[in-house]
Amino acid sequence: MSILIVEPLGRGYSHVPTNSGFIATVVAAFPDDTISFLAEDSHRQLVREHLALRSYSIDDQIQWLDGSVTFNQKLYDQTVWQQRRYSLKTSLDEAQRLDVHTIIFLSLDGIGLIVLKWLLLYQNHRPRILCVMHGVMTKITESRYALKTQLFRYLLIVGNNRMRLKFLVIAPTIYKNSVASFPRLAPFLEWIDHPHLFALRERYVSHSLDSRQIVFGFLGAGTRMKGFDIFEQLSITVPKSTPNDVSAPEFRAIGHSIESTRSQSSLSRTLAESYMPVNEYADEIQRVDYVIFPYAAHHYALRASAAIFDALEHLKPIIAFRIPLFEDYFDRMGNIGYLCDTYEELQGLLIQLTSTKPNEEYLSQQTTIQNSRHIFEPRRLVIDMRRIINSY
Repeated sequence: MSILIVEPLGRGYSHVPTNSGFIATVVAAFPDDTISFLAEDSHRQLVREHLALRSYSIDDQIQWLDGSVTFNQKLYDQTVWQQRRYSLKTSLDEAQRLDVHTIIFLSLDGIGLIVLKWLLLYQNHRPRILCVMHGVMTKITESRYALKTQLFRYLLIVGNNRMRLKFLVIAPTIYKNSVASFPRLAPFLEWIDHPHLFALRERYVSHSLDSRQIVFGFLGAGTRMKGFDIFEQLSITVPKSTPNDVSAPEFRAIGHSIESTRSQSSLSRTLAESYMPVNEYADEIQRVDYVIFPYAAHHYALRASAAIFDALEHLKPIIAFRIPLFEDYFDRMGNIGYLCDTYEELQGLLIQLTSTKPNEEYLSQQTTIQNSRHIFEPRRLVIDMRRIINSY
């Protein structure tokens, strides 16, 4: 059997950790099969380096296809529809040339999915196709997409599936919410845990809170959807409410800006204007004690977050609102931080942590993270991946 893995959208470092996890999982699930990876050149090289850094040297098990013609051609004068058609058409042509049994698209947006289904109408080569869904399903639940939703739902659920095309989401809560919202999607939908290659155990070591100023961090793109405005508000209100005999906490934004934000003058580190270098990003996370995820349930009912795994990678306890995505992780992993029901509860918790510095519990949470995060490692997801690919 031959499998082609394609990243049609990601450029540079975007999606590198997640895609590396998927590739490692597929290779481990099908060690005797021919597996190829097609992506934009810089992205392909970064994935390859990331796998090697995590001691997954799989060059003898995977073909790294040259994507220079497919993905690097300048398409800036074309519409998004034309760009998606070009990249997906050449991906399908490459799959036919290789005579692959299965294609895995690691990311698709709504336009890409519609274009893919249209292209499949004219394809003689009919491999199994698995599409990893990231934020697409969230958009069709928003009211401003109401007029487009009916067409998109039809194309997503019914249009030209023929049981050759399935969708994959990367959390059990997303699967449950998707099926509850669109019951007719169930025959075409699968789920797997978010695959992640964690660094070697000794690379990121735990530390205590003793005699230290508490540092709270925010990871990833600074958008309202991710609750960055809430993080900014906390950086203003919490220091003002901290007892006078206690050092006020630091708030550090570790990521990049996409939307216009406030002055961020209350933050000891502000958002970068673009993606941070990988090493700088890792070093900054190491300076943080807790990572805050002020995500709202309606934004993350059908969406996962790779930033969560950056926190787990660095053994940082999580502070988040009590939404299904985090409740599931806490239920399966144990005490890896704190869940709050309201903004007031979240603010009170930060003040309490700043004042008490619960060192024993902090070290226990780090140990729990280290001992339980293996559920997301590729070797633990092999059976699920094999079942999904063989379920057609």
